[in-house]
Amino acid sequence: MQATWGFLIMAGGIPNQVLFDLNDHWRLELDELQWIVSQKRVHYDKSFYRPIAFIASTKATLERVMAELDVTPTDAANSAVSQLPETFKAFLLARDAEGDCHDN
Repeated sequence: MQATWGFLIMAGGIPNQVLFDLNDHWRLELDELQWIVSQKRVHYDKSFYRPIAFIASTKATLERVMAELDVTPTDAANSAVSQLPETFKAFLLARDAEGDCHDN
């Protein structure tokens, strides 16, 4: 499955959740459907992140897309990416299971 390129239209105005910064100009976000690679932009002295790539499949696809975008992650970000589950679905299941543990 290939990444979907373009802008994100947030349903109901709900912002994406930031997972971690990849470097000073890129970060990894997510919504309920996918990982999102976002690029920092500056406009009139205000910075914001613009979603560039949407990956709902595998960590390998995420890593390939990052390489295609010439994203060079920091050592900490590289470590964080390597610790992600192999699929976005597995990521959600692990996150939801972790949330259930904290609810008790």
